[in-house]
Amino acid sequence: MNTEQLKSAVRWLIATFGPFLIAHGYASSGTLELVGGILVSLAPLIWGMFTHTEANAVTVVDTIAKEPGTPVKAVILDASPAGRELAASLPGDTTVVAGTQAAAAVVKP
Repeated sequence: MNTEQLKSAVRWLIATFGPFLIAHGYASSGTLELVGGILVSLAPLIWGMFTHTEANAVTVVDTIAKEPGTPVKAVILDASPAGRELAASLPGDTTVVAGTQAAAAVVKP
């Protein structure tokens, strides 16, 4: 789900359940408007925190490397334990660890 879909879902929830909440005295229209605004503005923050992680960035580039015709051939990670773990977590051979035979195979002079 992207941020626009999440915003649409929040707007739908407010439009659908807002009149019920107001009619039964659980909230005023001003309160509902404030809560909806807060939820809609928090969606990009939460989504951005997820999508801008290092692991997600490597996954995105790895996906690009798997596409035919792309100039991106591989993602080479450092030989640290974290780099090895991240490379092992992705399927295929487009994310490799520096200094390995797999890395030498993707870097051709």
